[in-house]
Amino acid sequence: MKQEIIEKLEIKKLVYQGFGLGFSNSNPIFVYYAVPGDLINAKIIYNKKKVSFAVIDELLQPGENRIKADCEVFGSCGGCEWLNINYRAQLLYKQSIVREIFKKFPDNIFSDISGSTVFKHYRNKSFMPAGMVEGEPVFGIYAKNSHSIIPHRACKLHPGIFDILGSAVITHIKNSNEKVYNEVNRHGNLKHIGFRYSFETDEVLVILVTRTSKLAFTKQLVNLLLNTYPEITGVIQNINPEPVNTILGTRSKLLYGKNWLEDSIDNIKFRINYNSFFQINPFIMKKLYDYVKEEISPHTVVIDAYSGIGSIGLYIADKAEQVIAIEGNEAAVKDGLKNRDLNSIVNIKFIYGKVEDKIKSVCSQNKVDSIVFDPPRKGLEKAVIEIVSRQRIKKIIYVSCNPATQIRDIELLIENGYSVKSIKPFDMFPNTYHIENVVVLEL
Repeated sequence: MKQEIIEKLEIKKLVYQGFGLGFSNSNPIFVYYAVPGDLINAKIIYNKKKVSFAVIDELLQPGENRIKADCEVFGSCGGCEWLNINYRAQLLYKQSIVREIFKKFPDNIFSDISGSTVFKHYRNKSFMPAGMVEGEPVFGIYAKNSHSIIPHRACKLHPGIFDILGSAVITHIKNSNEKVYNEVNRHGNLKHIGFRYSFETDEVLVILVTRTSKLAFTKQLVNLLLNTYPEITGVIQNINPEPVNTILGTRSKLLYGKNWLEDSIDNIKFRINYNSFFQINPFIMKKLYDYVKEEISPHTVVIDAYSGIGSIGLYIADKAEQVIAIEGNEAAVKDGLKNRDLNSIVNIKFIYGKVEDKIKSVCSQNKVDSIVFDPPRKGLEKAVIEIVSRQRIKKIIYVSCNPATQIRDIELLIENGYSVKSIKPFDMFPNTYHIENVVVLEL
């Protein structure tokens, strides 16, 4: 069936999830990889209710902030949506998107977005799927909204060493007659190649996610990786036999070295396990944590909820009387305890368990002044909002990588008596539509 072409569509703005938005006969058209000011012929690829989604069939006139994306697979790879927009404009667009999502709030509570000092090759962690493309084993990044792998050689978001080491792994797969995983028939073994990197020490962890516990010629693979990059700190095999979208399984084997590396923020050192949460962009992290720290009242009890390895809690501990960190990942809690000892910080306590299961007892046993939330993308459980509201905690500092779920939670907190004091975005994810946003609420 012939696809409909919308001629001379002007892109008015960018919206959350990265689309350029234009209108045809008052009907919204969401266009992939479009830039405000673009004049295009748009090809409709599918319709959803009264909304159409399109790609650029012809660029008639570029918007003033459009630049050439310096990536050979931009547009097919789903890794970044805004590599074709100059960085200063990206920041302004993200700021506008946050204001649109939180449009019910007055202008005077918004602060300007803080940008990253580095906006390419900034990621300290990546996991890339492995599979077969045109009869050859490859690694890469999924195409947008699919599980089709787009092979690439030089991603602009993570350090170049990730691609070099990924290519070495694929070379080993070919030479050892090992098989990459096939999602359709669930055969094959290597599912993902992952990396964690310290910009401070240049240490690298290599993580090989496999379907089975067997992996051919691992000693030769480790030697190949070390010859390629001697600063490799550890090589880990993670076993995930389940046919699910979750990348990591529950079992792992250490093939070389150690399963953690060290990094730091200011004078706080962190031991980071290969599967523990740590902010992805170290070039904006300190700005974010300083902002959170400013909101903490001196000599008070603070909860660091969804704490990961305790990076926020440890950073703010010198201002608080006590920090209580709650985290549901056992490996992250163990790292947090080691980080506490590594930095000789005595006023932070780590609790292992789900936030919704532990927060009530923590609040009842301590005179909590404020709580820092940094949840996963799905946001807060309703039970957490209900407990915090009943406990009448004075201040909430809500850090989120998903403003869409954040606003949902904020509205529930407002219903329970809280008011929004300030809203400030941080660009944790340059060249993508993703936004880190901090909302401060008070009773």
